This record gives sequence, structure tokens and C-alpha cells, in this order.
Amino acid sequence: MESESKNFATQSSGIYSQELLLHFTCVDCEKWWSIGDPDTLPIELFCPWCGSKQTFEETNRLD
Repeated sequence: MESESKNFATQSSGIYSQELLLHFTCVDCEKWWSIGDPDTLPIELFCPWCGSKQTFEETNRLD
């Protein structure tokens, strides 16, 4: 079995991205889900658990 040698003196630059992750809670079944980089608020969504159609606005947010 050959050992792998790594050159730790060489540095690489990585890349990253940023995502806005919003968490939504259904008012009917009280289950939650998340969406990354959603459309602007207000946004109309269907609960993936019970199918209830709801509108989410900036004023509904928890701090």
C-alpha cells in the first residue's frame, strides 16, 4: 500500500456562496419547512405537509 504525500505548503483558495434561508410554520398543522433564497415577501405558499394555502408577510416574522 502506497502512502499518499500531500504538500501542505501549497494553499488553495476555496469559494463559497451565501443563501437566505427562511423557515415557515403552517398555521393549520403547525409543522414547519424551509426554503432557501425564496421570492420576495409577501409570498403565497402551500404547506408541504397538509396542503393548506397561506400567505407569508414580513410582519409575521419571529425575532
